[in-house]
Amino acid sequence: MKILMLDTITYGDDISLDKFKTLGEVITYRTSTQEEALQRIKETQPDVVVTNKVVITKELFEASPNIKMVAETATGYNNIDIEYAKAHQIRVANVAGYSTESVVQHTFALLFYVYEKLRYYDEYVKSGEYVKSPCFTHFDKVFNELSGKTWGIAGLGSIGRRVADVAKAFGCRVVYFSASGHTYETEFKRVSFDELLETEKQKRLNGIDALITNVPGYCICVSTADCVPILLCDKVNQVIAVVHAGWRGTVQCILRKTLLFMQQIYHTDMQDVLACIGPSISLEAFEVGEEVWQSFHDVGFDMCQISMKNSETGKWHIDLWKANRIQLEGMGVSAHHIEIAGICTYTHHEQFFSARRLGVQSGRILSGIMLNDI
Repeated sequence: MKILMLDTITYGDDISLDKFKTLGEVITYRTSTQEEALQRIKETQPDVVVTNKVVITKELFEASPNIKMVAETATGYNNIDIEYAKAHQIRVANVAGYSTESVVQHTFALLFYVYEKLRYYDEYVKSGEYVKSPCFTHFDKVFNELSGKTWGIAGLGSIGRRVADVAKAFGCRVVYFSASGHTYETEFKRVSFDELLETEKQKRLNGIDALITNVPGYCICVSTADCVPILLCDKVNQVIAVVHAGWRGTVQCILRKTLLFMQQIYHTDMQDVLACIGPSISLEAFEVGEEVWQSFHDVGFDMCQISMKNSETGKWHIDLWKANRIQLEGMGVSAHHIEIAGICTYTHHEQFFSARRLGVQSGRILSGIMLNDI
């Protein structure tokens, strides 16, 4: 029996062909074009053709009346003329399921590379900048945990099911769309394709602390109830942004990151930026624990400028307005282009909402900005 392998390069160099050699004469080629494959089939007149990338057409089948089987070294076999094979009783075999674990592993490898900004942080550490940090801290590229996120899968076959299992182990909520229309016996919820995409869109906005656009006619907003809403406008390039700067966001320099993004993507000149710091909790009302004060201190804020200790209570107070103004000016925004509303939501809770005073179930203030559709 003659076994013709048309593209062994697709197997990798660590695969042994010895078992095939026990079945008959094995003829191998590392690669084959369609023209080369046709000529090689004519010359060798094989009983079995093994392919991965080469398309086995009617012309290739007819080149050797001896062909009794075509073996596909992959799961998909749409590169084989199945109708011709059926009509001439030529067996076609594939290796369904051979790569499930490998594909699942690669899926998560790609996910973590992108989701955790691995290239950026790898290059940052190797550049030597990390060791220069006074507290070994750098959050210029935000990354998040998978736990609590919604993971949508289109197609719940063997690979999709294993991806779902691993995603669940990371704490994800898994939903799936069935391309075949079949409902699987599984704990995961089946949704329509539109719902799958809509769910993903909604989840992407959850926990987002900044929005940027240069599209006129769309009002972008941020909801707050003590946290600091910041509106930005690049009047020259016609770019706007809204920023939600709670104390954690301020510590992680969300405002600075937003300005950097505007600079990198929209070529914003900081001298052209107008900024408004909206109604939010004031220095006098924002009492914090030692751990919050320490967080600001550890990332390099000048605590003499942004904090004070209440002599009666012994508690620290943080000035979020000042902390964010410092970020704006540090990025090069003109002091004349920064406006602070100066309205404390805690003090004026009857006109504005204060989660600290009214509880987390209180209402929210919606601060927005829009480019005119000229």
